[in-house]
Amino acid sequence: MKQIFTLSILMIVSSTIFCQVVINEIYPDPGAGRHEFFELYNTSTSSASSSVDAYTIMSYFESGTTKGFYVLDLPDLLIPPKGFFVGSSAMPFNYQITNNCTDVNYSWNDPLLTSKFGYIKKWVQANDNNGIDGNLNYNLSPVLLSENDVFVNLSGSGAAYNFFIFKNGVLINAFFGNNNSSSFPVNIAAMPALNIEVVTSNIPLFTFNVSFNVIKHKAFESVTASIGSDNGYIRTKDGTCGTWTKSSAGVNHTPAKSNGKPGTIASEVQMGTSILRGGEFETTSSLTYSLISATANVFPLEVQFYIDNGSIATELDAADSHLETVMINSFSTIQNVLNFAPKDAEILMVIKTAAGCFDQVKYIPNIQAIILPVTITSFSATKENAKILLSWTVAENELLDKVILEKLDGQQVVERAVIIGTDRAGVENYFYNESSYNNLTSYYRLKVFHKSGKITYSKTISLQSIEESIVASLITNPVKDHFRIRVVNNNPSTQLQIRILDQSGKLLMSKFFKTVKGENTLELPETGSFHKGFYYIEIGNAGIKKIIKAIKR
Repeated sequence: MKQIFTLSILMIVSSTIFCQVVINEIYPDPGAGRHEFFELYNTSTSSASSSVDAYTIMSYFESGTTKGFYVLDLPDLLIPPKGFFVGSSAMPFNYQITNNCTDVNYSWNDPLLTSKFGYIKKWVQANDNNGIDGNLNYNLSPVLLSENDVFVNLSGSGAAYNFFIFKNGVLINAFFGNNNSSSFPVNIAAMPALNIEVVTSNIPLFTFNVSFNVIKHKAFESVTASIGSDNGYIRTKDGTCGTWTKSSAGVNHTPAKSNGKPGTIASEVQMGTSILRGGEFETTSSLTYSLISATANVFPLEVQFYIDNGSIATELDAADSHLETVMINSFSTIQNVLNFAPKDAEILMVIKTAAGCFDQVKYIPNIQAIILPVTITSFSATKENAKILLSWTVAENELLDKVILEKLDGQQVVERAVIIGTDRAGVENYFYNESSYNNLTSYYRLKVFHKSGKITYSKTISLQSIEESIVASLITNPVKDHFRIRVVNNNPSTQLQIRILDQSGKLLMSKFFKTVKGENTLELPETGSFHKGFYYIEIGNAGIKKIIKAIKR
């Protein structure tokens, strides 16, 4: 279950970007005469290629009572910035409808692999307490001379395929294919710890320990779909979170070629940003940024800033100049400032999650010349159990700096919350839970801070204690499939509108239901395809409005 962190923020600034790869494609179920392969993508924009020598790949297998892990220690070969690295069971190799593909960097069946500081090993679980090979609970097993089933199709209800990648012994990316659960597979979590050797060209051999009871809590990526025969999984955008899909006739593998430019698909992170350009006699400009929202499982976040001087404007490529990298370990709305030169430079922001993938690559536009006012088009309050849910809509959200929610208590004005404006342009919806409901009339207003420096106020609204004529709740919450809502209507037959918004306030669907007096069950099968996360369900008509918070697992 995803949660929102409201703790403190810890930032560590680094001036250097190192090679950082993620799995980009995997072909684990080759047909007759074809070969397994995987593709890694280097998310770095460093000016030079980097070696994959420090990377290790691990895959769990099961066959009856025999179980264990294949381990691939990658050789001392290069991967370019924003480039690809392909490993296969053969060189050249066959896949899907393509034969003798030469877009491959290495084969784990290469007899000269050890001379390139790489290896393939097969560790089989054993209970003989023989640690001479470095593992008490595993024994080395011979590997076929042409091993073509490293990524084994597992039976049962957990993930069918799995892929773990480590850098210098640290898990940086994990993937589960045909995973029908949001949890780490129990059969892998139950395995005893495994010691893995790393062979490199420039440092002495070292060993790291993989505790599956520890890595089961790490972030991972997954796809629910089964691939079928002679297929695999690919990202539709290189290195980008939430873009995994199964390969098919319409989505073919493309080893060593781009699947699509990195970008934002289903972002779990919202970052507020603005640029203030330097004046006539100044040499620098300033970028102000702050974290607005993020789900708990994305931390730690790696936020990178670049000068966009590459070959394609507004897109991250190898020619873009790195400015700064910041690590964010937990949630806070603290504003931070980055000064940069030249002052007219265009800036890109890259956010990477704990899973190692891109959450978003965002171009940050200049806002200095904007002088239009912010408009609050609606502001309302509704009772939700023992709380008050306040919501408002901004028409020119890109012009909003922040909002202070004020409560009018007698002759006093009390600040209840500070809400930083999101980076969405145009219309944006905001929500705030007020926990001090006391059955008395409450008055609220918004103090609106414009990016131009202007301050305005919204209208004042009130919420009085009334007898609820509509009672609504989710039948199950958190929700595993689609939303089912129980509505108790104390009125005669009433037509209700159901609106569903995501965590950022974006309207995802709107539907009308006719309800009768008494208990009603409203089914929303369309929500079965919604991503995991938080949602707001708004139920009402012209005179009634209820809001339910939902969690989709």
